[in-house]
Amino acid sequence: MTTKGGRLAIRKFGLANLWSKDSQCNFAVLGAEEVGKTALVVRFLTKKFLSEYSHCTSFCYERNVSVNDKILPVRITDTSGKDSYTSLKSKGLLEGADGYLIVYSVTDKRSFVKARELLKLLKEDFGEEGQTPVALIGNKDDLVHYRAVCSAEGQRVALFYPGCLFYECSAAREAQNVETAFQKFLGQVVTSKEQRRRLSAFSVLTPKIQNPRRNSAGNSTLSSWWKKNRPNSEREVRQDRTLTM
Repeated sequence: MTTKGGRLAIRKFGLANLWSKDSQCNFAVLGAEEVGKTALVVRFLTKKFLSEYSHCTSFCYERNVSVNDKILPVRITDTSGKDSYTSLKSKGLLEGADGYLIVYSVTDKRSFVKARELLKLLKEDFGEEGQTPVALIGNKDDLVHYRAVCSAEGQRVALFYPGCLFYECSAAREAQNVETAFQKFLGQVVTSKEQRRRLSAFSVLTPKIQNPRRNSAGNSTLSSWWKKNRPNSEREVRQDRTLTM
């Protein structure tokens, strides 16, 4: 473990370097400031809770994790809440993301409004079918007396994006709920990548049907024969019909 810019950087090398780039699961964590994005990521990766983090810049975490009984390299882009969705895209921080995890605080209505806006933007980018996995997480659900967003509101907003997962948890309270939310989301990401890989392989193996209108070698010969032997005028056609009667 190394510390850089107040953030915990987790990098595990070795076997992961031998795996292909396609096997890596990449996802971005989005949301407003101070909703606990980094706390959730660190809790998932280390099972520990750290109360203080730097909120200035985005950061990436890399580690091998177990997903569906398989060890896979995972890359998590923990984005800064100060940057807008458009700004994150222009900086290339969302490039290559296989999924998006949106976090809001159940104690902060404004963070919930931003989460709803992010879901809308993702839907505009990826269409009605929800081709890219997305999860919505309400953090800090242990602060019962400060709750400003009820569970029903979160569930209703999650329905806006097709296939969006919804969970409430607390990075400060326990690791189990956080683990469950991340594992379910990563399982969806892995399934989506496998489906895209199969479709890509199928498109490569499927032979392309040639357009019969195009002048391939055979069509070119047939076209030349027709031009050479076709009647020169309607009169020749009439004479031919007369001879056959």
